Amino acid sequence: MGTGAGSRGEVSGRIQALRFPLACVVVWIHAHEPSVHFSGGSSPLVLPWGYRWLLETLFDDMARVAVPLYFVFSGYLLFLRSSEAGWTWGNAVQQRLSRMLPPYLFWNTLFFSVQQLGRWMPVTRAYFRDRGPVEGTSLVWSWIDPWLGLTGHPADVPLWYLRDLAFLLLLSGVIGGCLRWLRGPAALLYFVAVLVLEFACQPLHSRLPSDLFWFSCGCWCGLNGTIPDLTGSWRRFMTGVWLVASVWRGYGLLNSSMWRMAWLTVPLGVWVAWSWSAELRRYPHLRAQWQRLAAPSFFLFAAHVLPLVALRKLAWRSLESGGSLPSLLGLYGVIPGIVVLGCLGLHRGIARLPWRCQKWIDPTVNHPKASVRPA
Repeated sequence: MGTGAGSRGEVSGRIQALRFPLACVVVWIHAHEPSVHFSGGSSPLVLPWGYRWLLETLFDDMARVAVPLYFVFSGYLLFLRSSEAGWTWGNAVQQRLSRMLPPYLFWNTLFFSVQQLGRWMPVTRAYFRDRGPVEGTSLVWSWIDPWLGLTGHPADVPLWYLRDLAFLLLLSGVIGGCLRWLRGPAALLYFVAVLVLEFACQPLHSRLPSDLFWFSCGCWCGLNGTIPDLTGSWRRFMTGVWLVASVWRGYGLLNSSMWRMAWLTVPLGVWVAWSWSAELRRYPHLRAQWQRLAAPSFFLFAAHVLPLVALRKLAWRSLESGGSLPSLLGLYGVIPGIVVLGCLGLHRGIARLPWRCQKWIDPTVNHPKASVRPA
Protein backbone atom coordinates (compact mmCIF):
# COMPACT_ATOMS: atom_id res chain seq x y z
CA MET A 1 0.00 0.00 0.00
CA GLY A 2 1.29 3.46 -0.83
CA THR A 3 2.05 5.20 2.45
CA GLY A 4 4.33 8.07 3.30
CA ALA A 5 5.74 9.67 6.41
CA GLY A 6 6.51 13.33 6.86
CA SER A 7 9.12 14.92 9.10
CA ARG A 8 8.29 15.85 12.69
CA GLY A 9 8.07 19.51 11.79
CA GLU A 10 5.73 18.89 8.89
CA VAL A 11 3.46 16.60 10.94
CA SER A 12 3.31 19.08 13.84
CA GLY A 13 2.51 21.90 11.40
CA ARG A 14 -0.34 19.91 9.90
CA ILE A 15 -1.74 19.13 13.35
CA GLN A 16 -1.63 22.82 14.19
CA ALA A 17 -3.39 23.70 10.93
CA LEU A 18 -6.14 21.12 11.47
CA ARG A 19 -7.15 22.21 14.96
CA PHE A 20 -9.45 25.02 13.77
CA PRO A 21 -11.29 23.22 10.93
CA LEU A 22 -11.85 20.19 13.19
CA ALA A 23 -13.31 22.45 15.89
CA CYS A 24 -15.65 23.93 13.24
CA VAL A 25 -16.70 20.40 12.26
CA VAL A 26 -17.66 19.72 15.90
CA VAL A 27 -19.85 22.86 15.86
CA TRP A 28 -21.64 21.68 12.71
CA ILE A 29 -22.14 18.19 14.19
CA HIS A 30 -23.95 19.71 17.16
CA ALA A 31 -25.94 22.02 14.87
CA HIS A 32 -27.47 19.12 12.93
CA GLU A 33 -29.40 17.53 15.81
CA PRO A 34 -32.89 16.64 14.48
CA SER A 35 -34.75 17.92 17.56
CA VAL A 36 -34.51 20.53 20.30
CA HIS A 37 -35.38 19.96 23.95
CA PHE A 38 -37.77 22.23 25.81
CA SER A 39 -39.32 21.98 29.27
CA GLY A 40 -42.38 20.30 27.75
CA GLY A 41 -40.34 17.69 25.88
CA SER A 42 -38.47 17.30 22.62
CA SER A 43 -39.57 19.15 19.50
CA PRO A 44 -38.66 17.36 16.25
CA LEU A 45 -38.18 19.17 12.96
CA VAL A 46 -39.81 17.59 9.90
CA LEU A 47 -37.20 17.41 7.16
CA PRO A 48 -37.47 16.36 3.51
CA TRP A 49 -36.21 12.80 3.03
CA GLY A 50 -33.38 13.76 0.67
CA TYR A 51 -32.22 16.51 3.00
CA ARG A 52 -32.20 14.09 5.94
CA TRP A 53 -30.05 11.72 3.86
CA LEU A 54 -27.60 14.54 3.18
CA LEU A 55 -27.47 15.48 6.87
CA GLU A 56 -26.94 11.89 8.00
CA THR A 57 -24.14 11.41 5.48
CA LEU A 58 -22.33 14.64 6.26
CA PHE A 59 -22.81 15.00 10.01
CA ASP A 60 -23.56 11.53 11.35
CA ASP A 61 -20.77 9.89 9.41
CA MET A 62 -18.20 12.00 7.54
CA ALA A 63 -17.87 14.66 10.24
CA ARG A 64 -17.38 12.01 12.91
CA VAL A 65 -13.68 11.85 12.08
CA ALA A 66 -13.02 15.05 14.07
CA VAL A 67 -12.84 13.77 17.66
CA PRO A 68 -10.93 10.55 16.76
CA LEU A 69 -8.31 12.77 15.11
CA TYR A 70 -8.06 14.83 18.30
CA PHE A 71 -7.34 11.64 20.27
CA VAL A 72 -4.75 10.55 17.69
CA PHE A 73 -3.01 13.93 17.94
CA SER A 74 -3.03 13.80 21.76
CA GLY A 75 -1.40 10.38 21.87
CA TYR A 76 1.09 11.33 19.17
CA LEU A 77 2.24 14.52 20.90
CA LEU A 78 2.48 12.78 24.27
CA PHE A 79 5.09 10.24 23.10
CA LEU A 80 6.72 12.21 20.29
CA ARG A 81 9.74 13.19 22.43
CA SER A 82 9.82 10.03 24.52
CA SER A 83 13.20 9.04 23.08
CA GLU A 84 14.84 12.36 23.98
CA ALA A 85 17.04 12.84 27.04
CA GLY A 86 15.19 14.35 29.97
CA TRP A 87 11.73 13.20 28.89
CA THR A 88 9.77 11.36 31.57
CA TRP A 89 6.29 9.96 31.33
CA GLY A 90 5.29 11.32 34.73
CA ASN A 91 6.25 14.90 33.90
CA ALA A 92 4.58 14.78 30.48
CA VAL A 93 1.30 13.48 31.92
CA GLN A 94 1.39 15.80 34.94
CA GLN A 95 1.84 18.87 32.75
CA ARG A 96 -1.13 17.93 30.59
CA LEU A 97 -3.44 17.06 33.48
CA SER A 98 -2.58 20.26 35.36
CA ARG A 99 -3.46 22.26 32.22
CA MET A 100 -6.73 20.40 31.58
CA LEU A 101 -8.26 20.52 35.07
CA PRO A 102 -8.83 24.33 35.45
CA PRO A 103 -10.67 24.74 32.08
CA TYR A 104 -12.71 21.60 32.77
CA LEU A 105 -13.91 23.06 36.06
CA PHE A 106 -14.39 26.57 34.64
CA TRP A 107 -16.50 25.67 31.61
CA ASN A 108 -18.63 23.07 33.37
CA THR A 109 -19.29 25.43 36.26
CA LEU A 110 -20.26 28.20 33.84
CA PHE A 111 -22.59 25.99 31.82
CA PHE A 112 -24.12 24.33 34.89
CA SER A 113 -24.81 27.76 36.43
CA VAL A 114 -26.50 28.97 33.24
CA GLN A 115 -28.64 25.82 33.10
CA GLN A 116 -29.78 26.18 36.71
CA LEU A 117 -30.44 29.91 36.32
CA GLY A 118 -32.39 29.31 33.10
CA ARG A 119 -34.60 26.71 34.80
CA TRP A 120 -35.26 29.11 37.69
CA MET A 121 -36.08 32.31 35.74
CA PRO A 122 -39.74 32.40 34.54
CA VAL A 123 -38.86 34.12 31.23
CA THR A 124 -36.48 31.32 30.19
CA ARG A 125 -37.89 28.30 32.04
CA ALA A 126 -39.76 26.98 29.00
CA TYR A 127 -36.50 26.66 27.02
CA PHE A 128 -34.76 24.42 29.55
CA ARG A 129 -35.45 20.75 30.02
CA ASP A 130 -36.55 19.84 33.55
CA ARG A 131 -34.14 17.39 35.14
CA GLY A 132 -35.11 16.21 38.57
CA PRO A 133 -32.90 13.93 40.67
CA VAL A 134 -32.70 10.33 39.49
CA GLU A 135 -34.52 7.95 41.80
CA GLY A 136 -32.14 6.16 44.13
CA THR A 137 -29.37 8.80 43.98
CA SER A 138 -28.35 11.21 46.69
CA LEU A 139 -29.03 14.93 46.40
CA VAL A 140 -25.28 15.68 46.29
CA TRP A 141 -24.68 13.18 43.48
CA SER A 142 -27.68 14.51 41.51
CA TRP A 143 -25.82 17.83 41.35
CA ILE A 144 -22.23 16.63 40.92
CA ASP A 145 -22.88 14.20 38.07
CA PRO A 146 -24.63 16.63 35.66
CA TRP A 147 -22.03 19.24 36.59
CA LEU A 148 -18.83 17.21 36.00
CA GLY A 149 -20.20 14.31 33.97
CA LEU A 150 -18.63 11.50 35.99
CA THR A 151 -21.00 8.91 34.49
CA GLY A 152 -22.62 10.78 31.58
CA HIS A 153 -22.14 14.06 29.77
CA PRO A 154 -20.73 17.00 31.73
CA ALA A 155 -22.59 20.32 31.79
CA ASP A 156 -20.48 21.53 28.84
CA VAL A 157 -21.16 18.46 26.72
CA PRO A 158 -18.11 18.53 24.36
CA LEU A 159 -15.78 18.41 27.36
CA TRP A 160 -16.42 14.69 27.74
CA TYR A 161 -13.36 14.66 25.48
CA LEU A 162 -11.17 16.14 28.25
CA ARG A 163 -12.65 13.75 30.82
CA ASP A 164 -11.88 10.70 28.72
CA LEU A 165 -8.48 12.07 27.70
CA ALA A 166 -7.55 12.53 31.37
CA PHE A 167 -8.33 8.87 32.04
CA LEU A 168 -6.35 7.78 29.00
CA LEU A 169 -3.38 9.90 30.05
CA LEU A 170 -3.32 8.03 33.35
CA LEU A 171 -3.32 4.77 31.38
CA SER A 172 -0.78 5.97 28.83
CA GLY A 173 2.20 4.50 30.69
CA VAL A 174 0.70 1.02 30.30
CA ILE A 175 -0.32 1.77 26.69
CA GLY A 176 3.17 2.99 25.77
CA GLY A 177 4.78 0.02 27.54
CA CYS A 178 2.64 -2.46 25.61
CA LEU A 179 3.34 -0.78 22.27
CA ARG A 180 7.09 -0.66 22.98
CA TRP A 181 7.12 -4.32 23.91
CA LEU A 182 4.98 -5.37 20.93
CA ARG A 183 7.18 -3.98 18.19
CA GLY A 184 6.30 -3.97 14.49
CA PRO A 185 3.51 -6.28 13.31
CA ALA A 186 3.16 -7.70 16.84
CA ALA A 187 1.58 -4.38 17.85
CA LEU A 188 -1.48 -5.57 15.91
CA LEU A 189 -2.18 -7.93 18.83
CA TYR A 190 -2.68 -4.93 21.10
CA PHE A 191 -5.08 -3.21 18.70
CA VAL A 192 -7.02 -6.44 18.16
CA ALA A 193 -7.42 -6.70 21.94
CA VAL A 194 -8.70 -3.10 22.11
CA LEU A 195 -11.22 -3.78 19.33
CA VAL A 196 -12.44 -6.89 21.15
CA LEU A 197 -12.85 -4.74 24.27
CA GLU A 198 -14.90 -2.22 22.30
CA PHE A 199 -17.23 -4.95 21.02
CA ALA A 200 -17.59 -6.33 24.55
CA CYS A 201 -18.44 -2.90 25.99
CA GLN A 202 -21.04 -1.97 23.37
CA PRO A 203 -23.98 -2.83 25.68
CA LEU A 204 -22.62 -0.25 28.16
CA HIS A 205 -22.86 2.55 25.53
CA SER A 206 -19.44 3.85 26.58
CA ARG A 207 -17.16 5.83 24.26
CA LEU A 208 -14.06 4.98 26.27
CA PRO A 209 -13.00 1.78 24.42
CA SER A 210 -13.25 3.66 21.09
CA ASP A 211 -11.31 6.58 22.58
CA LEU A 212 -8.69 4.10 23.81
CA PHE A 213 -8.28 2.77 20.26
CA TRP A 214 -7.69 6.19 18.70
CA PHE A 215 -5.47 7.41 21.53
CA SER A 216 -3.43 4.21 21.22
CA CYS A 217 -3.04 4.80 17.48
CA GLY A 218 -1.62 8.22 18.33
CA CYS A 219 0.72 6.76 20.96
CA TRP A 220 2.03 4.24 18.42
CA CYS A 221 2.60 7.03 15.89
CA GLY A 222 4.39 9.14 18.53
CA LEU A 223 6.69 6.26 19.46
CA ASN A 224 7.51 5.85 15.76
CA GLY A 225 7.96 9.60 15.21
CA THR A 226 5.34 10.22 12.52
CA ILE A 227 1.73 9.72 11.44
CA PRO A 228 1.69 7.72 8.18
CA ASP A 229 -0.15 8.99 5.08
CA LEU A 230 -1.96 7.34 2.24
CA THR A 231 -0.31 8.52 -0.94
CA GLY A 232 -0.84 8.49 -4.70
CA SER A 233 -3.44 6.18 -6.19
CA TRP A 234 -4.07 4.49 -2.84
CA ARG A 235 -5.23 7.77 -1.33
CA ARG A 236 -7.62 8.41 -4.21
CA PHE A 237 -8.91 4.83 -4.11
CA MET A 238 -9.50 4.87 -0.34
CA THR A 239 -11.17 8.27 -0.60
CA GLY A 240 -13.60 6.85 -3.14
CA VAL A 241 -14.33 3.84 -0.93
CA TRP A 242 -14.93 6.12 2.06
CA LEU A 243 -17.29 8.42 0.13
CA VAL A 244 -19.36 5.54 -1.24
CA ALA A 245 -19.50 3.81 2.15
CA SER A 246 -20.49 7.05 3.92
CA VAL A 247 -23.28 7.81 1.44
CA TRP A 248 -24.56 4.25 1.77
CA ARG A 249 -24.44 4.42 5.57
CA GLY A 250 -26.27 7.78 5.51
CA TYR A 251 -29.02 6.09 3.49
CA GLY A 252 -29.09 3.12 5.83
CA LEU A 253 -29.38 5.24 8.98
CA LEU A 254 -32.76 6.48 7.69
CA ASN A 255 -34.11 2.95 7.31
CA SER A 256 -32.28 0.74 9.80
CA SER A 257 -29.59 0.95 12.46
CA MET A 258 -26.48 0.29 10.34
CA TRP A 259 -24.34 1.59 13.22
CA ARG A 260 -21.80 -1.20 12.77
CA MET A 261 -20.82 0.16 9.39
CA ALA A 262 -19.09 2.96 11.31
CA TRP A 263 -16.35 0.41 11.94
CA LEU A 264 -15.47 0.89 8.26
CA THR A 265 -16.38 4.51 7.54
CA VAL A 266 -14.83 6.23 10.59
CA PRO A 267 -11.34 4.62 10.41
CA LEU A 268 -11.26 5.18 6.65
CA GLY A 269 -12.36 8.78 7.13
CA VAL A 270 -9.71 9.46 9.78
CA TRP A 271 -6.89 8.17 7.58
CA VAL A 272 -8.24 9.84 4.44
CA ALA A 273 -8.73 13.21 6.16
CA TRP A 274 -5.25 13.11 7.66
CA SER A 275 -3.67 12.05 4.36
CA TRP A 276 -5.31 14.84 2.36
CA SER A 277 -4.06 17.40 4.89
CA ALA A 278 -0.63 16.87 3.31
CA GLU A 279 -1.92 18.90 0.36
CA LEU A 280 -1.95 22.02 2.57
CA ARG A 281 1.69 22.55 1.61
CA ARG A 282 0.42 23.53 -1.83
CA TYR A 283 -1.66 26.30 -0.23
CA PRO A 284 0.74 28.09 2.12
CA HIS A 285 -1.57 31.07 2.72
CA LEU A 286 -4.49 28.84 3.77
CA ARG A 287 -2.20 26.72 5.91
CA ALA A 288 -0.76 29.80 7.64
CA GLN A 289 -4.26 31.17 8.27
CA TRP A 290 -5.46 27.90 9.80
CA GLN A 291 -2.32 27.73 11.94
CA ARG A 292 -3.05 31.21 13.27
CA LEU A 293 -6.63 30.15 14.01
CA ALA A 294 -5.36 27.24 16.09
CA ALA A 295 -5.14 29.61 19.07
CA PRO A 296 -8.94 30.09 19.48
CA SER A 297 -9.75 26.47 18.54
CA PHE A 298 -10.20 25.15 22.07
CA PHE A 299 -12.24 28.21 23.03
CA LEU A 300 -14.54 27.52 20.06
CA PHE A 301 -14.72 23.84 21.00
CA ALA A 302 -15.68 24.62 24.61
CA ALA A 303 -17.84 27.75 24.23
CA HIS A 304 -19.99 27.04 21.18
CA VAL A 305 -22.78 24.97 22.75
CA LEU A 306 -24.49 27.75 24.72
CA PRO A 307 -24.92 30.24 21.83
CA LEU A 308 -25.63 27.44 19.35
CA VAL A 309 -28.45 25.94 21.43
CA ALA A 310 -29.86 29.38 22.23
CA LEU A 311 -30.05 30.42 18.58
CA ARG A 312 -31.49 27.08 17.48
CA LYS A 313 -34.23 27.19 20.13
CA LEU A 314 -35.17 30.73 19.20
CA ALA A 315 -35.38 29.78 15.50
CA TRP A 316 -37.02 26.40 16.07
CA ARG A 317 -40.59 27.46 16.73
CA SER A 318 -41.14 28.83 13.24
CA LEU A 319 -39.90 25.60 11.64
CA GLU A 320 -41.56 22.96 13.85
CA SER A 321 -43.96 21.83 11.14
CA GLY A 322 -41.36 21.92 8.41
CA GLY A 323 -39.89 24.74 6.41
CA SER A 324 -38.51 25.80 3.08
CA LEU A 325 -35.04 24.66 2.05
CA PRO A 326 -33.57 28.17 2.56
CA SER A 327 -34.96 28.16 6.12
CA LEU A 328 -33.43 24.78 6.81
CA LEU A 329 -30.11 25.84 5.33
CA GLY A 330 -30.21 28.83 7.65
CA LEU A 331 -30.81 26.62 10.66
CA TYR A 332 -28.05 24.18 9.79
CA GLY A 333 -25.65 26.50 8.01
CA VAL A 334 -25.98 30.14 8.97
CA ILE A 335 -26.54 29.64 12.71
CA PRO A 336 -23.36 27.59 13.29
CA GLY A 337 -21.48 30.07 11.09
CA ILE A 338 -22.69 32.93 13.29
CA VAL A 339 -21.60 30.98 16.37
CA VAL A 340 -18.10 30.36 14.95
CA LEU A 341 -17.62 34.04 14.06
CA GLY A 342 -19.00 35.15 17.43
CA CYS A 343 -16.63 32.84 19.33
CA LEU A 344 -13.66 34.07 17.28
CA GLY A 345 -14.57 37.68 18.08
CA LEU A 346 -15.03 36.93 21.77
CA HIS A 347 -11.69 35.12 21.90
CA ARG A 348 -9.92 38.31 20.87
CA GLY A 349 -11.00 39.85 24.14
CA ILE A 350 -10.11 36.71 26.09
CA ALA A 351 -6.61 36.77 24.57
CA ARG A 352 -5.98 40.15 26.21
CA LEU A 353 -6.56 38.77 29.71
CA PRO A 354 -3.57 37.99 31.96
CA TRP A 355 -2.15 34.51 31.54
CA ARG A 356 -3.34 33.52 35.04
CA CYS A 357 -6.92 34.09 33.82
CA GLN A 358 -6.44 32.53 30.40
CA LYS A 359 -5.14 29.24 31.80
CA TRP A 360 -8.56 28.73 33.45
CA ILE A 361 -10.22 29.05 30.06
CA ASP A 362 -7.87 27.33 27.61
CA PRO A 363 -5.41 24.48 28.35
CA THR A 364 -3.42 25.22 25.18
CA VAL A 365 -2.29 28.69 26.32
CA ASN A 366 1.45 28.82 27.06
CA HIS A 367 3.07 30.84 29.81
CA PRO A 368 4.40 34.11 28.29
CA LYS A 369 7.97 33.19 29.27
CA ALA A 370 7.74 29.58 28.11
CA SER A 371 9.25 28.55 24.80
CA VAL A 372 6.64 27.46 22.30
CA ARG A 373 7.06 23.78 21.46
CA PRO A 374 4.66 21.68 19.36
CA ALA A 375 4.43 18.94 21.98
